[in-house]
Amino acid sequence: MGTVKRNLVSAIILVVFLLLGLGSGQTSPEVTCADTTSAFVMSQQFVEGRLKAPTTAKFPMINAKGVEVAYAGECVHIISSYVDSQNGFGAMIRTKYVAKIRYNKADETYSLLELGIE
Repeated sequence: MGTVKRNLVSAIILVVFLLLGLGSGQTSPEVTCADTTSAFVMSQQFVEGRLKAPTTAKFPMINAKGVEVAYAGECVHIISSYVDSQNGFGAMIRTKYVAKIRYNKADETYSLLELGIE
């Protein structure tokens, strides 16, 4: 239930930001490329796919201590954050990660360039 709720909240946040972007009258692709919130949400999806128990994952909010999202230019973001999830023995552990992702303007998707998980 927690994952469904978190995914729903993430999807709602993403839709709100997309609607705000559509209504702003700004059509520059650089505005979309520089969207740090979408990049942060997408980094979580990439990390979730590498976890032993992805359904137990709990990610922090973008403004939480220990979270940094930087726009590096040319539609590339570097995200440094963490996730709390169960390990193979069922214990909740905190795992730090750094993800480098790129927004692809042509097909409006994100690609993972690098992912370091501690």
